[in-house]
Amino acid sequence: MTTTRTRVEPLIARRERAIGYVAFGIVLFICLIALGCVPNESILKSNRETPTTLPAAPIPDSFEKDLAAMNEVDFTWVYVLRRKDGGKMDAADKAFIGTNTSDANRRVLSDGDKAVIVGTNYIIGDANLKALKDRFDFRDLSPNQQSSPTPTTK
Repeated sequence: MTTTRTRVEPLIARRERAIGYVAFGIVLFICLIALGCVPNESILKSNRETPTTLPAAPIPDSFEKDLAAMNEVDFTWVYVLRRKDGGKMDAADKAFIGTNTSDANRRVLSDGDKAVIVGTNYIIGDANLKALKDRFDFRDLSPNQQSSPTPTTK
């Protein structure tokens, strides 16, 4: 009986050759990608001048922006409260303002915590207004009352 030997070497050689082709393909792909990532010379040589920027309008300070925001909303009354000594509002001041303007639509701490701007469409009671005027430097910056809607009591 004769035995036939199968040749294993050609199968191994074919596999190695296939791996070589795959490796060559990967290297070629990476090289093509790297060559494609170069800057466009026509754009680099265009020498287009950068546009000059116009000077920006002066930015209003925080208080002016907050006050303008209150006026944009068309509140019937806008009040500005500051401490009489010119200091920053502390927690007790904020609580006092919150208690006496509980029906207000918006309260904003502004001007480096030195002013509270109160915007409301509701009447703040006379007793509350008097208490605020006694404790704080009180300014009424409400828009013209003739063009404002009739206030309603809450």
